[in-house]
Amino acid sequence: MTASGTGLSKSAPPMTGAGVLVESLVQAGARMAFGVPGESYLAVLDALHDVRDRLPFITCRMKPLPPIWRRLMGNSPATPAWRL
Repeated sequence: MTASGTGLSKSAPPMTGAGVLVESLVQAGARMAFGVPGESYLAVLDALHDVRDRLPFITCRMKPLPPIWRRLMGNSPATPAWRL
């Protein structure tokens, strides 16, 4: 137990909501994330960067492209996928 009484180690920062979201996608079996980067979800992009070896983020230039890329990359509808 730490001095603050939270039980959290000072060496490990607490996971953010974005980190929980991205880790849930990894645990569900998502293999790639596609999206158009924007400042409205920078925390999620930071979390994706942290797991880039397990869940690569593919940048698309226009909003209609992520679902097309998902199909082209061979992800079946049964595979968890996320479009940003």
